[in-house]
Parts: sequence; structure tokens; C-alpha cells
Amino acid sequence: MTPFSISSTPEEFSPVLFAIAAPVLNAVAYVVMVVIGSLCVFFLVRRLRPQRSRSAAAADPDSDSGMPGPSLSRRHAWFYIVYVVCMVCFGTAYTVSLQFDIAQPRHANACHRGEGKAPTYNVVAFAVSNSAFALSGGIADVLVVWRCCVIYRESSWCQWVKTLCWLLFASDCLIGVTAAIMYSVPSVGNNAIPVVLAQSAFTISATLNLVCTALIVGRLYSVKKYFTDTMGSTDRSQLRYATISAMLIESCALYATFSVTLLVLWFLRSPASFVAFALLGQCQIISVFLVILRVSRGVAWTRAPDLSAVVDLDFAEFCKIDLPGPGPSG
Repeated sequence: MTPFSISSTPEEFSPVLFAIAAPVLNAVAYVVMVVIGSLCVFFLVRRLRPQRSRSAAAADPDSDSGMPGPSLSRRHAWFYIVYVVCMVCFGTAYTVSLQFDIAQPRHANACHRGEGKAPTYNVVAFAVSNSAFALSGGIADVLVVWRCCVIYRESSWCQWVKTLCWLLFASDCLIGVTAAIMYSVPSVGNNAIPVVLAQSAFTISATLNLVCTALIVGRLYSVKKYFTDTMGSTDRSQLRYATISAMLIESCALYATFSVTLLVLWFLRSPASFVAFALLGQCQIISVFLVILRVSRGVAWTRAPDLSAVVDLDFAEFCKIDLPGPGPSG
């Protein structure tokens, strides 16, 4: 009996149960992803509309709309719109292919009657789901790394953070693409090489997400602590970037949590890893959509707080932050 089996059921029941639950949970997560993606597009389109009054234009000439928050150029707004549409397409392809990846009802009935031992895979759907998962994961990692670089833009640690994150991302892409290609080829996907490559890629991806999450949370927390100690908790315009919800969303903590969960279940060879794999395909999209939603609403970190009296934060506060002051050009 497997650890997840019920004593009164056959040994095959547990893997089949997880195989049936995976597409169902994936479909639920897909609906959540589409809703959040639609909200992102809605707020981004509002950013593109010329709704500013003259007083707002004089107060913030760089802003492109009448919405509150940091300015968002039309180029960036269109980039985010295209990004969201592409991710929704990948998520749709992943969800649809996952429904055909395993013949769930037929396999469940066969195992219940003792006629089946293993799931029946659709090769084409399996290749599509792997490709969509790899592409959406790679694009999601790009946004996570880019947001980390944005948050560290004015920091003296910026170059070190960029080098570490982009090296991890390049390694993840190289190994992950190789594993996805080998998994999609039936003659090669049955040996152990794709499994080792995929485990290595997931390990690097989970490491990348954990590193970015820790760096982003550390920097935002140090900003919050600095402003709380020096100005009190009344400056809500600056502390809105460093709330607990902001730390969790900006750092894509949901993505990192599911990445580590899948990695642990996979190494333990648990049947629940298939459910985690199905959910990770949507959670990695949902986590970056939450970041884009904050950007589209003007409440995300775009640059360091603009206080000319501040030079930097103490090195002991996890990371050094060089806040911009008046330059030579005034």
C-alpha cells in the first residue's frame, strides 16, 4: 500500500485519485487566473486612457492617466497587456491539454474493477502541457527576476543581485528546455535522463524563487523599518510598498511555496506530486499576475522613495539602499 492509499481500496486507487483531482483543481486555479488577468488588463487599459486633468498633469507630467500612484508609461502598459495575454494563452493550453493528458474516467473504472494498473497518457496532450508549463514558468521567472532588479535598482547591491539572479535563470532555462524537449519525445522520455534533468531544473527554479523572495522581502522590510524608525508609521505613502501583503505579492511567495512543495513531493515520489505539478502551472501565472495587478493599480514599487535628505540605510538592515537625492543637474 502507498502512504496515501486507503486500507479498503486497491493499491492503484491513490495514484488514480490524485490523477483525477489534478485536472479539477487545475481548472479551479485556471478560473482564478483568468479573473486576475482580466483585472490586470482592465486597470492597464485605464492607464492608457487620457483622463488627466490639467492640475494632475501639472503635478505629475510623467503620468499617463488620471489613476493614482507612480507613473506607468504607455510602452510599459502595452508590454504588461501583451504579457498577460500570452500568459493566459499558455495557461489555457496547459489546462486544456491536462484534461486530455490522462483518460481519467476510463482509467478509474478499470482500476476499480482490477482491469488497469497505470494511467493512459495522450502523447500529444502530454507534449503540449509540458511545453506550455515550461514556457509559462520561464516567462514567470523573467518577471520575478526583473521585479527583484527593479526593487534593488538604487541599491549598491544591485549588480550582485542581477548577476546572481540572471545566472540562476540562465541555468534553469538551459536545463529546463532540454528536459521538456526530451520528455516530449516518446522514445527518449521513458529513460532516466529527462527525469534527472527535470529534477535539476526544478531545483534551480525553486532556488531562484527562494532567493528572489528572500531578497525582495528583506529589502522591503528594511525600507519599512527605516521609515518606521525615522518618520513613524504615519507616512502611509511610503509604507504602502512595505506592508505584509506587499511583501508576499511583490516577492511572488505563492510561486516559491508551490515550487518547493512540488520539489519535495517529487523527490519523495509521492502521488500528490502530480496535483502539485498541475497547480504549479497556474500558481506561477497567478503570482506574477498579482504583481502586475499592483503595478497596474499604481501601488507597486517602481523606484526608491524620493527623499533628498536620505542617503542610505544602515548596512546592518539586511541590505544597503541608496535613496536618490539631488544630483549635479539639480
